Amino acid sequence: MSLASLAEAIKKEMTTLGIPAVLEMALVSTTGKALYSDLGKLAMSKVSPFFDSLLIMGQGDNLSLAVDSTKTIVASRVSARTILIALTDKKIGIVLTKMGGVADKFGRLLDELIALEESKGGAMPIPTKQAAPEEVPSPPTLTPLPEEVQPPPPPSRPVPREATARPAVSMRKGTERVIVPSLTDLKVLEKCPEKERRFLELFDGALSLNDIARRLGVPFFDALQIANKYKNMGKVDMKEVIRG
Repeated sequence: MSLASLAEAIKKEMTTLGIPAVLEMALVSTTGKALYSDLGKLAMSKVSPFFDSLLIMGQGDNLSLAVDSTKTIVASRVSARTILIALTDKKIGIVLTKMGGVADKFGRLLDELIALEESKGGAMPIPTKQAAPEEVPSPPTLTPLPEEVQPPPPPSRPVPREATARPAVSMRKGTERVIVPSLTDLKVLEKCPEKERRFLELFDGALSLNDIARRLGVPFFDALQIANKYKNMGKVDMKEVIRG
């Protein structure tokens, strides 16, 4: 199955009573390569600051970003190597349920296609389609590549503020990249708000952000926000670990 036909099959899977649950969509590998995208400029401007955070989500984790009063961007890791990003005007719960169906039905095939694409070398930045004029920051205009054409050398992808560039990591099948936080100043626990203390007490250098979010029953992004806040204060260290 080609990437284009797989993308169309996923869009058909994400329908409710024949009504599409997705307005725009992207499929991205956990190494930051785009398999498919028809995201417009507005959606891209919302996703770009959080792109690195999406790449380290655990399998089954999700993130939602409000675009306006009617539209939301929902992202979920639907397989070991794939993140599905969708712009929707439907309820988040409905979209997440549909994404779960995509994970069950297409997860293995997505991972196989990503392995094939990565074996060719090169990187494909997320392409964007022309959107209606909006008063929003515009990412560089990129043209989607034909499926059978070898991708050119990649332009550098903007790194969100407060983040640092990360070297490419070769990951074996069945492994995942996680962030492990460790609290470096225990005095922080005496002064921080109670709702933050419950996170900080688990920053022990062994549990990943994914582990902590699941243990506390909160979204991954909540744990990431607390970790970034105290990292910027010099109270928390974060390291990337490959787990299999």
